[in-house]
Amino acid sequence: MTISLPQLDGTQAGAFRRLYDCPPQFRDEMIDSEGGLRPRWRTFLGALDELGFPEVTRRWEDARQLIHEHGVTYNVYGDPHGLGRPWVLDPIPLLISAEESDALRAGLVQRARLMEAILADLYGPQTLLHRGLLPPELVFEHPAVEVGVDVAVVS
Repeated sequence: MTISLPQLDGTQAGAFRRLYDCPPQFRDEMIDSEGGLRPRWRTFLGALDELGFPEVTRRWEDARQLIHEHGVTYNVYGDPHGLGRPWVLDPIPLLISAEESDALRAGLVQRARLMEAILADLYGPQTLLHRGLLPPELVFEHPAVEVGVDVAVVS
């Protein structure tokens, strides 16, 4: 799927805002409940309007070309066609507030610590397995687990 920016001249103020329309029944990241731009979007869309459509389009195409040239891809595990999908770049990024960023950071740090603790346990005392908190088949029947690794589970 290819995304393209509309061919507009960008001479009118607020051109990028007029391109965007979201049904009112959905929460929107850019538009508040009264239909106005959220503060962080005002500044950003103002900067895009100053650049104009031709320059924004040029920069977006340059970025897409760099992604292609450098082979930036992602995998969808479990999907036989999911290997090496080209990374898709949105022409307009999602802006988040400092508060949202702090909440995301805290959640990511928490999950990273959890994963570290689980892996330390699996490679160490295997308490999660012994107590039945983690199903052994989840670990030992995974195709990435090396055959012949000396790992014992005591019931």
